[in-house]
Amino acid sequence: MSTPYYQIAHQVLPLKAGSAPTETWNALSGPDWSTWLAMVGQVLGEPVRGVGVEGVLMGEAVTTMDGVELLAIYFPKPTGPGEPFYSVLARHSGATEVRSFVFELGISEPGEALRVVMAEWRMNGDNVMRLRYDVADDASLATCLRRSVEVMREAGLPKVPLLPMRPRVVADDKSSPAAIVVISLAIALLVAIFVFLFAK
Repeated sequence: MSTPYYQIAHQVLPLKAGSAPTETWNALSGPDWSTWLAMVGQVLGEPVRGVGVEGVLMGEAVTTMDGVELLAIYFPKPTGPGEPFYSVLARHSGATEVRSFVFELGISEPGEALRVVMAEWRMNGDNVMRLRYDVADDASLATCLRRSVEVMREAGLPKVPLLPMRPRVVADDKSSPAAIVVISLAIALLVAIFVFLFAK
């Protein structure tokens, strides 16, 4: 089953950034950030230890670079493909639209070794779509922020297909198709509950 870190980076943050950008930004950049994450953990049914917002404890959660405001959410060191190093929420200064980037442990082509892959989750009507960008040099905070700014300043979308968001299910070899369906439905239900609880 997907880890809570995967679900936060690939599902919760993109959904909230798209449906309630200002509220999400304010919650994560201010004193309520830990309450927001704790509520996410309650909805997911798992604690989200080791997740936080860079600089928030020093009152410096928002970094501004080249006219782009950034919030970096950090995660524990990934233990498997798809798990995030960082999520970066970004918006142009003075704008309300928030874009959700993720820097994850993954591959760009089948058969390659695991590396840092950058992607974006974007609302497309009622769906959240995944746009894959490239392989980052490393998973340092500086690299993740710099690449997010570069993408924010580029015109147009990356030349890769839009892929609809699907819950990620990790099953062992003994799992039956029925078990995979049940796990997928449970994940979808958790996301729906989260959206219901936080929607205004």
